[in-house]
Amino acid sequence: AILCGIIVFTVGTQWGKSYSTVRLILTGLAVSTIFSSLTNIFIYSADNANQVKSAVFWTMGSLGRAKWGKSELLLPLVILIIVFFISFFMSKSLDILILGDNSAKMLGMDIAFIKVTIILLTTFLISVQVAITGAIGFIGLIVPHICRAFCGNKHKNLLVISIFIGAIFLIWCDIGTRVLFPPKEIPIGIITSIIGGPFFLLMINKNRFSFGGEKG
Repeated sequence: AILCGIIVFTVGTQWGKSYSTVRLILTGLAVSTIFSSLTNIFIYSADNANQVKSAVFWTMGSLGRAKWGKSELLLPLVILIIVFFISFFMSKSLDILILGDNSAKMLGMDIAFIKVTIILLTTFLISVQVAITGAIGFIGLIVPHICRAFCGNKHKNLLVISIFIGAIFLIWCDIGTRVLFPPKEIPIGIITSIIGGPFFLLMINKNRFSFGGEKG
């Protein structure tokens, strides 16, 4: 995950020289495709059908492996606390970045350092969570934008509220996976994608969401 983040930052921002959001997104998509292909190679090289089924289920995300033991909760909790406090400390810098890269540079901010730090922190946190639950998409896209409706763009408030709203949203999606087709449990990533896909299209359709364009 760290390697993936470094590649995306290196190519997507040209070591901090380019601030194109579109370039960063397209680089992320390309790198994601490459790593997904490598993952599929491991899946199809499995020895038996049960391993394949388990791996495919993991790629779509599930809380089925989540338990109350220290090995399942202690490490993610510690990493979450560390990343949260560092991000909370950097909240003013994140607020300034909303003004745009040019404005941030005029205010004397080291944009490259801030972005590298955020990318590494995010990648580190996500990699730990995904190792336990599998890949659960769209929550990081849906929840912050919903929270902005309640607390605005101030990151000190946004970080705190996003944690709780994100947890509540994840729990309800998990409940949905268990009750839609009982007694079978479907991967939670299917539910979040069904909700997140239309939400993403709605965001793109809005004029104020322009991927770093004139109104970005």
